[in-house]
Amino acid sequence: MRLSNVTVSGFKSFADTVHFQFDQPKVGIVGPNGCGKSNVVDAVKWVLGERSAKSLRGGAMMDVIFAGSAARKPLGMASVTLTFENPIVNTKATIAAGRRALAIDTDEVAVGRRLYRDGRSEYIINDRKVRLKDVKDIFLDTGIGNAAYCIIEQGRVAALLQASPIERRTILEEAAGVAKFKLRRVEAQRKLERTDVNLVRVREQLEGTERRLRMVRGQAKKARTFRELDTRFRALRHDLVFDQFDELRERLIGLTSRLADLATQRHELQELVASLEDTQQEANIRRDESREARRELERAADQHQSEAASAQQKVDFATRQRDEASEQIRADRETLSAIERRSAELGDDLQRFTTEAETIGLQLTEAESTLASLTDAVSTAGHEVETIAVGLREARRSRDEAAERHAAAHADHSATTE
Repeated sequence: MRLSNVTVSGFKSFADTVHFQFDQPKVGIVGPNGCGKSNVVDAVKWVLGERSAKSLRGGAMMDVIFAGSAARKPLGMASVTLTFENPIVNTKATIAAGRRALAIDTDEVAVGRRLYRDGRSEYIINDRKVRLKDVKDIFLDTGIGNAAYCIIEQGRVAALLQASPIERRTILEEAAGVAKFKLRRVEAQRKLERTDVNLVRVREQLEGTERRLRMVRGQAKKARTFRELDTRFRALRHDLVFDQFDELRERLIGLTSRLADLATQRHELQELVASLEDTQQEANIRRDESREARRELERAADQHQSEAASAQQKVDFATRQRDEASEQIRADRETLSAIERRSAELGDDLQRFTTEAETIGLQLTEAESTLASLTDAVSTAGHEVETIAVGLREARRSRDEAAERHAAAHADHSATTE
């Protein structure tokens, strides 16, 4: 088994994809300082599972991705692939683990690793994603690993010479193929520890299950009792239902006959309601007619009141004229008395005053006739007032009768509604 190809892309200083072909048994990479020779070794260690950024000469694992330069942008992924020849070492073996150098039945095995800027990391074997454990498993007992003796860096020889016996023993065990069994023993011990933990957990679960089982047994007993009681309950309920059915059927027969009677009564009540509605309609018509007659009587009463007021005004006017005529007559009589006294006193002037007396007598006659006509007018106005008063009383009586008819119609309507 030998390394035949190394493909590096985006790893540290390798911005472009670079292929290193190892065709000859001995191949060396030479170049000036800083050209990236050590980066090839770091790439091999990184693919084999190195997770220490310090061992890769960086501050963080993201430092292995090409960070860019003055002419190139930073890349988003670093990828390294190691291709190993996988020859047949045992032709008699039937499985790949013993037939070939690596436990994969192919002539070449490509082991790769990818790291993205977002922190995702992938391990790949022959274009198939695997775990880091799978990568380490195929290289057990081959001397290949990130900390194995196959990679001797600068200062590693001096470190081996100055190593402690325990460190040297680790290297010798790796070369002798014992490390695989020690690793398997450690894994077996871990599995045993996990098995013990699982066993304790199972025992606890078993105890809990036994407790639940006892509870379930009690619940099962209760369930059986419940089932017996439920069966009895169903039988009793069945008998009760039949008894209730007979009772309800008898009640249904009685209710059916009563329903027929109620239907008949409802029909009669509907007819009665219809007749009452007709009566109510007639009462409403009579009420409307009464209201209209009442409004007519009120209008007639208002008219009679206005006529009475006008007649009263005429009576007052005639009375004032009569009073004025009486005053005039009284004044004229006083004047006549004065004239008669003066006529008696002034006998000498009798002839002259006789003419004046006749004139005054004529005036007195006219005043008396005027007084008589005013008296007749007052009498006539008094008769008109009495006539208007009689008409007003008749209108009030008609209004009261209409109000009584309206109240009677309202009472009939209320009784019909009830």
